[in-house]
Amino acid sequence: MTGLELDGVTRRFGATTAVDDVTLSVDDGEFFTLVGPSGCGKTTTLRLIAGFEGVDEGEVRFGDESVAGVPPEERDVGIVFQSYALFPHMTVAENVGYGLRFTDPPAGQSREERVEELLDLVDLSGFGDRSPEELSGGQQQRVALARALAPEPSVLLLDEPMSALDARLRERLRVQVKEIQSELDITTVYVTHDQEEALSISDRVAVMNDGRVEQVGTPEAVYRDPASTFVASFVGDNNVFYGASPVEMEGSAVRVGDSTFEVEGGVDGVDTLCIRPESLHFDSGVNTIPVRVESVEFLGDAYRVHCDWNGRDVLVKTREKPPTGEGVVGFDPEDATLL
Repeated sequence: MTGLELDGVTRRFGATTAVDDVTLSVDDGEFFTLVGPSGCGKTTTLRLIAGFEGVDEGEVRFGDESVAGVPPEERDVGIVFQSYALFPHMTVAENVGYGLRFTDPPAGQSREERVEELLDLVDLSGFGDRSPEELSGGQQQRVALARALAPEPSVLLLDEPMSALDARLRERLRVQVKEIQSELDITTVYVTHDQEEALSISDRVAVMNDGRVEQVGTPEAVYRDPASTFVASFVGDNNVFYGASPVEMEGSAVRVGDSTFEVEGGVDGVDTLCIRPESLHFDSGVNTIPVRVESVEFLGDAYRVHCDWNGRDVLVKTREKPPTGEGVVGFDPEDATLL
């Protein structure tokens, strides 16, 4: 069942097209993430869903109903902003219950019961009488989430809600947000520029670039089978090799520069070969590349190794620290992606 749908949606600001013919379908209860670099149109797309921006072309639908002309307060959405936007003159409980001033609590609850239920849901029981200024950034984020959920909206929208938090806290809170979303089974659209965050918590991901959707799929599909060079380059570390235009295909082999590699399958019009750093191994693999190890970074659970291959940068991720200097790395045919 469709929770919400965008059909050919376009939004322009003067001569700039911020969102260009975007078509998306988000299932009921799905955790769907818009990910991409700054200026790609992901936040504008979220604002179009919320009703804060008008659609120039196309249509936004909740279920089977168009929301054209419906103001934000009547769209049955809960929104968590990047800045949290908590009211400093209100207590935590008053912030959470703010949306209940305009609608009755669900399931016949009193306003106080609903607020207590949500504070318990976000692990903030006993914090109701505090001021937002007394809370940490992570606690403020959870108050904002509870406030968005208070009226029991049909759609939850989150606009980079963790961007101001430190990396460790972001990791912990994104797990909690996903758990809450799963427990409530609420249709959720999440915006982030953080690829790791998008891959870790989403049911599906839409990768955006220059106002358009480059690929929609599960995190695994987007990572392992990118649909474009942009997706291959943007989502996670990748070695993207551009050969002659196009790269020559010789049966089950592909030629890049002076080297020929065995690959699985063939693609018409191939011009790019991609290999993830974790798929490259020192001194093993069907296909081999002579490299010079330039530098090594220790990541804790692995090493990120920067190599040079005939003037091309090659990134390898390995558990064992290699010596600097000349070496050989290899990969197997099934680990290459052709675009």
